[in-house]
Amino acid sequence: MSGLLVKRRNGNSGSGAVPGNSGSSNGNNDRTPAPLVPFPRAARIKSQQAYSASFVIGAAAQQVPPIDVPSGGYVKYVDFEFDMVTAGNAAAVTFAADGPWSVVQSISVTNAAGNSVYVPITGYQWYACQRYMAPGVDPEYIDPRDPSTFSTTPGAGATGGSFRCRLRLFFERDPRDAFLALPNMASNRQYKINLMLAPETAVYGVAPTNDGTLTVTATAYYWSQPQPVNALGVAQQTAPLSNGGVGLIRVQTINLTPGDKILKLENVGNVIRSMVFILRTAASARSEADLPAVNWLRLNNDNLFWLTLRQWRRDMQQQMGWTGATAEAYRAFDNGVLAWTFLNSQHGNIRADGPRSQWLATLDATLLQYQGTSFGATASTLEVITDEIQVPDAAALYSLNVE
Repeated sequence: MSGLLVKRRNGNSGSGAVPGNSGSSNGNNDRTPAPLVPFPRAARIKSQQAYSASFVIGAAAQQVPPIDVPSGGYVKYVDFEFDMVTAGNAAAVTFAADGPWSVVQSISVTNAAGNSVYVPITGYQWYACQRYMAPGVDPEYIDPRDPSTFSTTPGAGATGGSFRCRLRLFFERDPRDAFLALPNMASNRQYKINLMLAPETAVYGVAPTNDGTLTVTATAYYWSQPQPVNALGVAQQTAPLSNGGVGLIRVQTINLTPGDKILKLENVGNVIRSMVFILRTAASARSEADLPAVNWLRLNNDNLFWLTLRQWRRDMQQQMGWTGATAEAYRAFDNGVLAWTFLNSQHGNIRADGPRSQWLATLDATLLQYQGTSFGATASTLEVITDEIQVPDAAALYSLNVE
């Protein structure tokens, strides 16, 4: 997708003057214009329901009708809640390795022109984006495994197979200055969410006796569009400085064989904010045992990082603020998953509104590579999820409205 371009904005331009402020820069009676009220102070954070429906999850996948993101402002994110209720179960229910997130077979987001903001991703890839990319909330507080929003009921009890989980489609990349919140004001130019629900065989190892009912609820959060002048007569910014930019989620799936490998990462040409790697076997199982013992990340043949697997895991835990020691648990790592968290951890830990200085600007000609020594005997595919930024200009990327 080509970048979205707008003319350069000056966040401090405007003619609104604060009453009583009669500063002069040349000794005459000229009034110095007051700064505009920054967008995050002028706008209000709001929310409204975007979708709600129930489905019986059985043997077949189900395509949900396209979901319109409600108009009314600049969209920050859309939260989805998945609540599965089963009854009368007698089977010894187990969940699939990627369950219950695998209840989503695919999800994507397009703009009114049909261009992808999120390419189609699986439910587990969506889960990994939320868990490792700090989407608007610090990572230790947005873990999808947080017990307050996540639960599963395995076993042979009557409600075996029930679960609840919450996943976020994030558009804004920095809540401090509404960076990349998407304009969605016109009802005939809304962003659309395309959701496909998976069959129960993708969710369970052993399915419940009776098909469960899944309720899907979506809530959109957004910034209102401010008026040009507030109630005190002071001029305001009516759009974020990043207006005209967009954050993209893209996926590259690389087929590989065991042994030492140098893999070319294709999703370049934008500013890279984050990257997640998911290693799978030929049976699509995530594979911890097949992750390389030594890892390199290279930019134009220059080594950015050399990391043993143990070092990488330790750095991820520290940077994410996690303390869990058991894999596949709350505030702990996932088997077969690595994240390039260094791009967001300039101060040693990741913050949703942290510095952007380490984000990686790339060109179409940039050579970005991942080398592993060595991939294990059952390694088959590597999924590479990239959080990419297209901005109208450098000022929109590096300037902040509010310090």
